[in-house]
Amino acid sequence: MEPNYVSDILAYEPTLEDANGDDATLEFLKQLKTSHELFFTLKNSDDWTLSKDAQEVQLYTKPSGDPIDFIKRTMEVNASKEKVIPYFVDSEKFKEVDENCSGYEVIDEINDNSAFVKIEYKDSFLISGREYATIRQIFHLGDGSFFINHCSIENESIFPSNDKVRGYCKIVGTHIEPISDSKCKVSGYVLVDPKGSIPSTLVNMLIVLQHDIFVNIKTKAESE
Repeated sequence: MEPNYVSDILAYEPTLEDANGDDATLEFLKQLKTSHELFFTLKNSDDWTLSKDAQEVQLYTKPSGDPIDFIKRTMEVNASKEKVIPYFVDSEKFKEVDENCSGYEVIDEINDNSAFVKIEYKDSFLISGREYATIRQIFHLGDGSFFINHCSIENESIFPSNDKVRGYCKIVGTHIEPISDSKCKVSGYVLVDPKGSIPSTLVNMLIVLQHDIFVNIKTKAESE
């Protein structure tokens, strides 16, 4: 699939060929498509509450209907999208901008734009280490924009259980739209539940820390 526009992503139904003939993988791709639909529904929605606006990065929240709130982050970066994209797909750059991330590993490629990805986080002062078992898709759209999204899956053969608490992400997506050759707009939407015994009220209080990741991306991309 080589979509030109967001509407092409939303209209396309994953096939068994996309999943390399594996029924379980096809179901995961369908699950991820549902997450894509949620991303763009959120992008087109109102009623967000501004939680932090600093260093030219905005962070908003919105009730999700679950205990954990949705997060929206937006910024304009004075750098080309080609300088920004690596901070969302390259394992080392991903860790550079999120000090709590200890691993971002592609476990297996499904097709040209889809993969199984494990994301790991080290212990922090309030939360013990976590891991997220996800399926990811990347689209370089014909309109010049870039879209990446992850959602959690459960599959013991791909992601065997271990001693880490496994969190859940309903959506971890980013849309990068060029404004010019040297400037782009970045929009990110997230709903992540770290699971374990952490109260949802504490998780929602810590959401504001997600602001710093976009600040770090903006700072690094603009300094290159």
